[in-house]
Amino acid sequence: MEYTTDLSISNKSTIEENPFDIIYYGSPSKPANLKLVKAKKLPYERTLVIDVKTNSTISSSLLNKISQSHLGPEYFKFHIVALPCNDLIYKFHDVELSECINSGDNILDYGMVKVDHDIQSEFTGYQSGGRSSIIKFKGKYYRLKGCGNLFQGFTLRKMGFPKDGIELRGCQFRHTAIRETFMSDKINEILNEFGFQVGNKSVGIWLYSDIESKEKKLEDSLKRIDKFCSVYETVSEKRLGVHLYPTIELILFEYLKLFIDEFKSETISINQNYKEIIADLYPQSRVVYKINNPNTGFETKDIFEIEPTTTYVPNIELIREEGDTLNSLFDKYKIYAEQDNNLTNIFKLIEEKSSTNKILKLISNPESFKQIIKKFLASKNIYKLFNEKVNPNSEEIINNKIEKIYQNLTDKSKYTLLELIGLIYARTGWESGKMKRIIQNHDINWGTYEDLPFRLHCNAHTDNYVIAPRNLENNKNLLCIVDFDMAFFRKNFFNIDDVNNKERYGYPDDFLFDNYFNMERVYLEWEFSGSENVISLEISKNEMKENPQYEFSFKNFLHILRDTAVTSYREGYLLKEFFYEERYLNLYEDLYDLIDLVLLIGHDLIG
Repeated sequence: MEYTTDLSISNKSTIEENPFDIIYYGSPSKPANLKLVKAKKLPYERTLVIDVKTNSTISSSLLNKISQSHLGPEYFKFHIVALPCNDLIYKFHDVELSECINSGDNILDYGMVKVDHDIQSEFTGYQSGGRSSIIKFKGKYYRLKGCGNLFQGFTLRKMGFPKDGIELRGCQFRHTAIRETFMSDKINEILNEFGFQVGNKSVGIWLYSDIESKEKKLEDSLKRIDKFCSVYETVSEKRLGVHLYPTIELILFEYLKLFIDEFKSETISINQNYKEIIADLYPQSRVVYKINNPNTGFETKDIFEIEPTTTYVPNIELIREEGDTLNSLFDKYKIYAEQDNNLTNIFKLIEEKSSTNKILKLISNPESFKQIIKKFLASKNIYKLFNEKVNPNSEEIINNKIEKIYQNLTDKSKYTLLELIGLIYARTGWESGKMKRIIQNHDINWGTYEDLPFRLHCNAHTDNYVIAPRNLENNKNLLCIVDFDMAFFRKNFFNIDDVNNKERYGYPDDFLFDNYFNMERVYLEWEFSGSENVISLEISKNEMKENPQYEFSFKNFLHILRDTAVTSYREGYLLKEFFYEERYLNLYEDLYDLIDLVLLIGHDLIG
């Protein structure tokens, strides 16, 4: 049988596509070979899913809390993710599912698994995380979630807890695959009412047969565990927390290096001056001093750091008290979120200090913008890569985009770079908070709960917002929300804590459900504040280690961006209108020109 593909990064041909379209779906430097294997298919239809809370569906869910030793001695240490809700089931049994015929115009007819690059394969896609890939098929992009761990098939990994426990990597399971296709559909219907949408639209699932093969270098560990892959039409692969924020921050890191290097080239001491310029951007109450007591016999004050944004994120324990309802928790949070708590306003800084503060003046320099962007393009060989893999005219297309932004930056009546960046952080924070509140108002937990002691799951993080291509379905939003394999409604929830709460085990528990809601809100705010998952700091750690001035300036300047994201996240969560809506809409096309360049530079980052 002969197979064809219209993939832009096919090994067989180069299709002349716009590089600024391709980057939303993957990186041409991170191809994924996809081999056809034996599998059964089930097209998704909401009417096929049975969502009934019965003893049977509760019991089948609770079985996942324990070791799967009933399957055999080799399964004794194996643990599968347990969900605190009744299982969803399909009306069809496995024996009734159709075999994938590996031909035709429907992607669901092709059962695929990722294989090593030296294996001849029928299709080529893009890597996307460890167990997924993106493939272009018949003009549309699809996410295959659960098509193998890297290029190894379905492998085992030791768990941190319980001790000596093992887990299976690379696939979805029956209960998570069915749940994700169903919940993606339900949540999309809800979000559509408010002008938002999910990033993955459910197409169906594959149930793999035994794929183990020495020839294909594929493992199929724990054969009695059914392996599933869910298939979605996807709007984007690029993530807020993996691609957009980190790359913007790395671009700003280059500006801050220029700022420090200018000080080094001058005769004046940089020990204190550059810190004072950064501190000038914050309220005095955010500046933390240390006292130096040198051998000269007198004391000097030195700026130690700026209090980070995380300082102003309320802890769960400070909000919840015995007897608090979800409404009373919300009221407490609303009071906290609306008070003046030392967070900076990037737009006020631009207005008040862009002409006097040395850092802000440098970031406003159009020549520096062109210099820094071209430095990134050269260091990553982006011109060569995209010329060869995407479009032989990629260099010209990319340079035209740079020149367009450069000309607009030169015209001071249009915008400054920092204003565009501020709008990106403000808008993404606001959209994230609003979408979180919408699904919360519909009694949906995104996937935050504890199934084993010390194993807290949480899908509420910045990696689970994808960047929408511009004007997606005539919509002006930047983000779509994804990852619902552990999402559930309040009506389906029950307590699965068999250690600390045995009397509620297997029964509804509104108090715990509301507590998980509160955790989701806080964890998202922590992520926006920069408490974790700040990839730009990890990428730059060696340069910062070698140069303390770089480290101080970068870490402490980032708080301005994170302050902006957190403030807007709170406004979205409180269902307030976006404060900068008019300016955002006026600069929408210009803003996306910058996003295109940012995603091009960070195209090869993988979360």
